[in-house]
Amino acid sequence: LPTRLEGLNPRWDAGVWYKGNVNRIIPEFVVNEIGQRYVERRGKTEKDPLIHIPVLDDGTAVLQIETDVGAKDLFIGNLLVSDNAEMYLTLVDTRPGKSAFVAHNPTDSEIKCRVKPAAGFTLLGTFDKEVVVPAGTSLQVSIP
Repeated sequence: LPTRLEGLNPRWDAGVWYKGNVNRIIPEFVVNEIGQRYVERRGKTEKDPLIHIPVLDDGTAVLQIETDVGAKDLFIGNLLVSDNAEMYLTLVDTRPGKSAFVAHNPTDSEIKCRVKPAAGFTLLGTFDKEVVVPAGTSLQVSIP
């Protein structure tokens, strides 16, 4: 299903999170016996797949939602939010016990802000982290 989403913050990661065990049709590269490479559509069952989506500078994302196999419960939008819109937020790991994000401060002064999951994005549980990022640097933050 082609989808256009508006109102996102282009500085914060956005994605589609298919909740629970999900059957999806995935394009996979296959190489035949004479070395020719081609793509086949294959069904695949995954648990909590998260697909990052690009966001244009105006806050618009254009994406394709998988609707071919079964009903879906999903979240679409910015994955993390902050009380400071200048901060760049990138979710870098979602594995239990290793979850982390990177906060990048592109400004000329230190930024102190709070970061938490967007409403409805419960893959990482709930948290509300205070981060202090010096000017022009990035900081990787573990999520409890």
